[in-house]
Amino acid sequence: MKLSLANGDPERAREILDRELQRVKDGQAPASDTARLAAQLGDFDTAGELLMQASQEKDGRWIYPVFIRLPEQATNSDAWDSFWQQPGVAELAELRRGFGFSAVTPGFGDGK
Repeated sequence: MKLSLANGDPERAREILDRELQRVKDGQAPASDTARLAAQLGDFDTAGELLMQASQEKDGRWIYPVFIRLPEQATNSDAWDSFWQQPGVAELAELRRGFGFSAVTPGFGDGK
């Protein structure tokens, strides 16, 4: 199950994400916030790209683990996997796992 915005209308949800992506591009919104939105919508390729941008910008707000949880939250996303393989980020994933943190976002399914 993936969280849907716009009353379950996937086209409207995509419009919202596209608008937020433009805001990131224009410097009006942080990549970390839009990465969370992309993860909520199940677009882990976009989420991974935005997380990489947030990391490069030293924006640590993505660490809040409600929607950005663990690498295994998503499968088949090279961008998502690349983000989680970074030094520091990989160690954070191991720390979260060590404390029993789940890849499943409570109430939103497994993201697959």
